[in-house]
This record gives sequence, structure tokens and C-alpha cells, in this order.
Amino acid sequence: MIYEKEDIDALMKGPLGLLHACIGTPVTGNPTQYMIEQAFHHHSLPHRYLTFDIPPDRFAGTMEGLKSLGFNGWNITSPYKVEATSYVDRLTPSAKLIGAINCVFREGNEYVGENTDGKGFLQALRERTEVKGKRFLVFGSGGAARSVISELALDGAGSIHIVNRELRKAEQIVKDLEDEVSTKLTAQPLGTQYVIDDSFDIIVQATSVGLFDENSMIPVDFTTGDFSASIACDVVFNPVQTRFLDTAQQAGCDTLDGLGMLAHQGAIIYTAWTGAEAPLDVMKKSLLESFAI
Repeated sequence: MIYEKEDIDALMKGPLGLLHACIGTPVTGNPTQYMIEQAFHHHSLPHRYLTFDIPPDRFAGTMEGLKSLGFNGWNITSPYKVEATSYVDRLTPSAKLIGAINCVFREGNEYVGENTDGKGFLQALRERTEVKGKRFLVFGSGGAARSVISELALDGAGSIHIVNRELRKAEQIVKDLEDEVSTKLTAQPLGTQYVIDDSFDIIVQATSVGLFDENSMIPVDFTTGDFSASIACDVVFNPVQTRFLDTAQQAGCDTLDGLGMLAHQGAIIYTAWTGAEAPLDVMKKSLLESFAI
């Protein structure tokens, strides 16, 4: 590592740089560390960010250990976003509504759980289209999906149809949100094959299927209708061009990959950690550099 003057000053004169982390499994192939540290460098901040692959039997101890070591904050990725809610001092209102967190920040002596997945997705999608009144089809009911669905509903989506292997989880999201929003929410099991039709404006692949596996894809088919006015989105960021997006593109959909969501959600928590305005262009550039290797 190349040390800048601010790094040596913090080490020798104080205050020490703040520590941050990403925890989950698997985490190899996740470029968040590089993205955040490039943002630190942009603002000449002597902070550090580390990536840890944590097996399930060490997750609880890791959450407590990060707090004991005085980490300033951390990201939480699959499969721990729901479980992690039990290991923070409190949740933000949106994280409480979502029921899952993807990051933690300090507020006074408390560690606060937040969920920026949906917010990041929303900002990336807004660069392409408006949400209000649109008809959404969302695959998944895990932490990222819950966050995306909640933010879309709060932003005025006309309808959201949730499709998931376990119908119970999709129905729970509907139950949790239906009294809080005006969006029409419905749920359906995925089954062995789901045929997507052109009645939806925006189709969102919000499961972890395809993450770090360019050959994997949820069992869907784009064979019914004209998709030239539809946008297909994938929350998976590695590979950038997933098999799901390839299939949707071949059917005529416009597509939105997961890099925009990753950059925007990272920018939100970066500001919470540092108090500085996130250098979004720097963060987006770092992601492109990561995947060019």
C-alpha cells in the first residue's frame, strides 16, 4: 500500500483513521472495498476498508467484534442482511420497514442499521425513467428485494407483482407494506418456469442468482408480447452483464445493470460514514476499473 501524508499523520499524530468493512459470503469479486477506498483517497481521508468472508457460524461474533474494535461502520452482503438486524442498537425507519440492513453506521454511541440497497436502485433507475405509476415485476423476497420493493412502493409505483420460490416470503412483504403504501402489491410463486409478458413496464431480477456465476439465471422466459417499451434490471453486479440481462435484451428490453445501484447505495453510506459528499463519478469510475481487470 502506498501511504499518503494524511495516512502517516493520522498514524503518528492522530486521530487514527476510521475502520470500515464488508462482511458476507462469498465476497471475492465484490469491488466495494476499492470503490470506497478510492473515495477516501479523493477526500484525502486516512480511513481504511477491509473485506471479510464470514461463514455462518462466525457471523454473530463478527458483528459484536466489529463493534468492540470500534469500527466506524460496515457493509453487510448476502446472506446476512435479514439476520444482521438483530445485532445493531437500532434501525432507521426505512430499515425497520424493510426488515433487512446492508450497512451500519455510528450515531453517538449507537450502531445504527440502515438499508441503502433500494435507495441506490431507485436513484439508478431514476436516471433512466420515473417510478410513479409504473407497473413492476420483481423476482425475489430476500434482503435486497425487500429493500427495492419498499423504496419503489414509497416512491409511488403503480403496482408491484412479487414472484418468489417461497410464496410465504413474498406474501409477507405484501402484508408488511400494504397498509403503509398506496401501491397495489401482489405475490405469486416462481414455479419451474415463469413466462414474463409485456404487461409490466419494469422487470427487476432482485435475487442473488447469477452473482459470481455468468451461467446462472432464474427460470424465466421472455416469449409473450412486445418488450420494446420495457426495462429489465438486475441487482447483480458481478458479472455486470448477467445471463438474465442478455436474455431480456434479446427479447427487446432496454436493460439496467447492477453497477449503478452499487455506486449509488455506496455513495449514501459513504456520506453517513464521513459527513462528506460522496464523489459519485470517482466511485463509478472505480467500479469500471475493477471489472476491467
